[in-house]
Amino acid sequence: MRIILDVDNKQIIVPDTYYGAVDKMNKALEAAKVEDKKIDYVQYIADAWDEAIKKPLKRKSDK
Repeated sequence: MRIILDVDNKQIIVPDTYYGAVDKMNKALEAAKVEDKKIDYVQYIADAWDEAIKKPLKRKSDK
């Protein structure tokens, strides 16, 4: 899933399917009876950011 960081507007832009995707992951956790592991919409991005910022920056053309 690609999420956009708009540095001009200081805003994170998620795809239209973002909330549904997180809800689907939460339903899977619930079905697996994983207690106290509900994914928070904002924290999910914050955790991904924490991991990503440790890696070197890549240009779109680097992929």
